[in-house]
Amino acid sequence: MRCKRTLLVICLTFFICIMGTAEQASAKPTDNLSSLATVVQGSVTGTTLPSSESRGDFGNDTDQVDQEGGGSPWMPEWLNNLIGKIDDMLQTFKDLMSGKLIYDSIEGFIVKSVDEAIAPFFGVFSKSYLFTLQLANMSFVYKGWSFFAYIGLGLILVALGYLTYQVIRGKKDLSTLLKVFLGCFILGIASLTILNFVNVGINWLSQIMYEGMLGTSDIDYQALDGEQVLKAIVLGTDGITNPAYAGQTLGQIVVQTEGGMFTLISYVLFAVIPLFIVTVIKGLALIGMAILAPLWITYTAFTGKYETLAGFFNLYVRALLVGLICGLHWAGSVKLQSDYGQGMGFAADIGIHPIILSLLSVVILLVFLFFFWFKPLWYALKSPMTLSGSEVVEKLGERGVKLGETINNVGKRLGSENLQKKALNMKDASKRMSDAGKRMRSSKDVTLGKIKSSITGGVSESFEGITYKEPETWLELSGDVMTLEEPEIALEDFFISASGVHINEVLKDEGFTDAKLLNVKEEEKAKMNTLVQTMNDKYKKDVIWNEKSGQLLMTGVTTGMLRDFRQQGFDLSHVHDGLAKDGTFVDFKQKNALMLSTSEKAEKAMETVKSELPVLTRAILPQKVAQDVFSQLQKSDYSWAKEVRFEKGQLWIPEYEKEEVKEVIEGMLATENRQVRFNLPRHSKFSFDMIEDWKKQGETQLVNAIELSKDGTYLYIEESEREGFVKKYEEYRENRTPYWRAKNGKIFVIKDGVPVDHGQVPINGLNMGSFEQLQTDMMHKHQENKQ
Repeated sequence: MRCKRTLLVICLTFFICIMGTAEQASAKPTDNLSSLATVVQGSVTGTTLPSSESRGDFGNDTDQVDQEGGGSPWMPEWLNNLIGKIDDMLQTFKDLMSGKLIYDSIEGFIVKSVDEAIAPFFGVFSKSYLFTLQLANMSFVYKGWSFFAYIGLGLILVALGYLTYQVIRGKKDLSTLLKVFLGCFILGIASLTILNFVNVGINWLSQIMYEGMLGTSDIDYQALDGEQVLKAIVLGTDGITNPAYAGQTLGQIVVQTEGGMFTLISYVLFAVIPLFIVTVIKGLALIGMAILAPLWITYTAFTGKYETLAGFFNLYVRALLVGLICGLHWAGSVKLQSDYGQGMGFAADIGIHPIILSLLSVVILLVFLFFFWFKPLWYALKSPMTLSGSEVVEKLGERGVKLGETINNVGKRLGSENLQKKALNMKDASKRMSDAGKRMRSSKDVTLGKIKSSITGGVSESFEGITYKEPETWLELSGDVMTLEEPEIALEDFFISASGVHINEVLKDEGFTDAKLLNVKEEEKAKMNTLVQTMNDKYKKDVIWNEKSGQLLMTGVTTGMLRDFRQQGFDLSHVHDGLAKDGTFVDFKQKNALMLSTSEKAEKAMETVKSELPVLTRAILPQKVAQDVFSQLQKSDYSWAKEVRFEKGQLWIPEYEKEEVKEVIEGMLATENRQVRFNLPRHSKFSFDMIEDWKKQGETQLVNAIELSKDGTYLYIEESEREGFVKKYEEYRENRTPYWRAKNGKIFVIKDGVPVDHGQVPINGLNMGSFEQLQTDMMHKHQENKQ
């Protein structure tokens, strides 16, 4: 055994000696191989190597060797290098066996592959993810728009010339069509400018939104490159502002986060690629709509299909909102990551890494965008000429009906009559819009049908089986308006709720003096007026005469004045004692106060009475109502309720709170006032004549209860008159013949489902409005029945 060991050591030493002749790179040996070399030398010499402390003569050499090669002092440099090589081989072998080497290789491969794969996406994220494309600045967009503008606007210009000529010749019925073409021509010229102006506004709003959400003002977000945009979702604002991350790729940064390669792959698959696709589709949609805008405007002018413009507006607004929503999502993700890095925010509170929340939010965003944008875009692509505008109009109308009903209910809760009526108007207008959207689907067939009918004199309608009918519903209940009407409570007189002694004590301290009030009879007013004017100055300064009320106020010593009045033949049976100051008299018997002067001093004296004495004011109410109000107030919690009095069939309320008490009483006596809205047949004109006929018949109460619209197509009627109105309305129309007037002046009535030229307005006729509108409605209904 000892021989084998010696032989092994000799072989190893010989191998080392041979290898030492070659040049080796410098490498720091490990402790394990140094120990191995020590063991080898010890085995050869049979002794143990001394430590550096026991070998003082090698101390300097040791330091030199350590500085130069980092190895043991007693070993040559080439041996240290060899040991380092072997140590590296062993470490690599350990990594290989543990799987770390393979993992690092795979990770590096994936990171590099991902970075190379998504590098082409950065341009899209830089140009149009956070902001909308500046369409007018793109030369190919301008050239494409110009091409279609020259064609479309040229055709419109020709049509404008023809229509203008016809209108000048006297065909006034074409003036409306002329206005439509003129409007489309102006819109076509300005379309690209308008779209670009909207884009600039959206981008300005986006910049402000990012600065506000992220708390930055020195970052030009439009100047960010695509990689910075994507880095910011992972790093927060540091991905934009911190230069330490500039040298790292997106893959290197993401793979260092929680989850490693799984997070990297998920980030690419569920965030980068989907958002790239959304951004590309959004950009292509905006570019296509900008280029083709003149074409759609021209199509609208010549076909009258306004649903095309509705569909265009719907798609364009949705595309802009998609960009705004995506930008909002990006800013939210960056804010979440920035706060998380500081230990704040929602993600830090619940302990979930922001990148996980960002990935989940992208999934939610995509689901939302599918319903909000992708589906309408797909429907528009299926109907490229109308852009599915009829569905847009129909759905908008349906939502308007629901919104109108909601606002009407809100108006009832608030007691706003005006709001309720506006809501009902909105509801009916939205219903008509929804119906118009449905009719738009068959508008092409209707337009062709009207052309054929015009050429054949209506014969084509008979071949097609179009049947004309009178309105199925002559009176449609649309809704109601409910308000609470509060009666105006009058307040008169007032009553001092105190004894004469208390009144005397209080007012004497306020400067009031003893006085008498003489109520002069009506037939004695003229005589008293003359007497006061010729009265002795000794009495005149103590007298105030109110000719209108026939009352004479006397202060000071009144014995001599009363004697003179009696001698003059005046009736002194209505003299009252009291106190007075500056023309204000307080009556001890009646316990009230009167102002015989309109001076400011008299008003101040009256305010003194009201403030220093417990004063009650009388509410003018029927006795039974006053008693019910008094009983109800005694059960209430108002602080002044106990001061309210009911005496001799009259209700007295505290003067100092009279406004509040008056408001409470008026609220208690409020009554419900309900108006019902009825819609008359569309486009009908007979309602004005109907109201005039009822006025002539003396139906004043019914007419006063009706509130007719300006166009005569609907009215409001008081609920109390509802039954009488419906009965009267049915009686009015039953014995009358409905007729329609055409643009050429012909009068048509319906006989056996066919419009017949009646020649003149029938006796007891019912004006139903435009025949052309009736014709359009009947053709639309015919197309609906065919479908």
